[in-house]
Amino acid sequence: MKKEEKTRRTYEKIRNAAIVEFGTKSYENASLNTICSENNISKGLLYHNFKGKDDLNKVQEMAIFVALSMVGLALNQMIMWIAVEFFRVFYAVAKIFSTMLVTVYNFISRKLFLEA
Repeated sequence: MKKEEKTRRTYEKIRNAAIVEFGTKSYENASLNTICSENNISKGLLYHNFKGKDDLNKVQEMAIFVALSMVGLALNQMIMWIAVEFFRVFYAVAKIFSTMLVTVYNFISRKLFLEA
């Protein structure tokens, strides 16, 4: 395995462990010690990839925002397809309608996420 691949996998392993830890506990209750011990990660390796708890939290928040955006994109495509195929709406009208709905989805999902 190449060094770049190993580095990427290590980074993802730590990030995914953080997503679980921060997702099941609040930021205040999440522990870097727990992330390391439950996932067989040394503290040195964690600190080599991330500056600390705040940095790790920002990375996992970004991953969640990306996931929410991907859902929004899929929702946009699905709404457009339904509007054009089933309701025979013009493509431009479907695009405007789906964009409006996805904008509302993005706003609400991000607001709920940030307040959680």
